[in-house]
Amino acid sequence: MHIMKIIYDFYTEGRENIRPTLIPVQADTVELWHDIEAACFQASWGMDSCRDFLSERTNHVWAFSLDGGETLIGAAALQVLPPEAELLRLAIKEPFRRHGFGRQFMTALIKWLRDEGVNRMWLEVRVSNEPAISLYESLGFERNGLRKRYYKNNDEDAYTYGRTI
Repeated sequence: MHIMKIIYDFYTEGRENIRPTLIPVQADTVELWHDIEAACFQASWGMDSCRDFLSERTNHVWAFSLDGGETLIGAAALQVLPPEAELLRLAIKEPFRRHGFGRQFMTALIKWLRDEGVNRMWLEVRVSNEPAISLYESLGFERNGLRKRYYKNNDEDAYTYGRTI
């Protein structure tokens, strides 16, 4: 954690226009995604689940970097079936949260999805995850449902969101 704080300070101090990079995660780099999962989620996906996810041609995982791939600060997992896509996971490591990186990553993901022929995006979010809800709503996602006891680790409900992209 201390090293991540030093890295965060290095990359953000005096650098208002950081441009995060999207890096595709493949089967041979699945450990990088799994490490981000484990660092960010109480109910993270196991290594086998990550590998299985990547084995499906409709599934895509992107890692996020501030420095061209040396330091990964987040990841996203999506299922893409044009003209629709579903964001299944979005993770940003501490201390990079609440500094606009999630917004930049979502914006880059939406651009990539448009390039892939997607025009509608869906996601679920824990009802208690106020920062994520705020981010998604500020990006134009509209709440369209509630899934009762959606999260198995604690039976928490999930809101469903969607938007045209």
